[in-house]
Amino acid sequence: MKYLLAALALVSLALSGILGNSAVAQTSESCSAFSVAVTGDKNGTVAVVPERLLADPDLAVPCLVRIVDALGAQINSPIMLAEPKNRLLSTTGALRAIMTKLISVVAPWAYKENYESIEKTRNTINAQIDRNDSGLKTTVYILDNIETRLQSQKSDSNKLYSLKDRTLVSCRRYVEAYRPRLTSTANLVY
Repeated sequence: MKYLLAALALVSLALSGILGNSAVAQTSESCSAFSVAVTGDKNGTVAVVPERLLADPDLAVPCLVRIVDALGAQINSPIMLAEPKNRLLSTTGALRAIMTKLISVVAPWAYKENYESIEKTRNTINAQIDRNDSGLKTTVYILDNIETRLQSQKSDSNKLYSLKDRTLVSCRRYVEAYRPRLTSTANLVY
């Protein structure tokens, strides 16, 4: 479980970096719809967060991270009860959906390492789902969109070039040049 929490922390950091600083100041009122959305039914079904709530990542990500944070002791317990487990699964599913959408945006420009990682992740998820399940319609659409965007790279595009070989030095220079503007460089590993 500690690995899951660490992964969620990384996800929230990565998404907050992508989405900007406005993502951290959500009120309880603006997050209440998310709390309701991740609560399953009385039969123990894991809730699927409605797409309309995930449309604005600036609002959704901090609210979802708050839910995971609030589950703290319940999900760190040696015996996790069904209700917190289902809320955790619902919340992390929503975070994965947001990440998948963001990946589809960057896929056409990804360098070799990222291209291969995106492709592998997409293929893994695709192999594990039932594409005919009506509850996964959005997931199937996003996976197909990622595939289309990956395939949009031509034979002379970034997917053939390692970031390490081509522009890593430029990235390092950029970080050094703009260090005062960066609040945290701990996640920038070269």
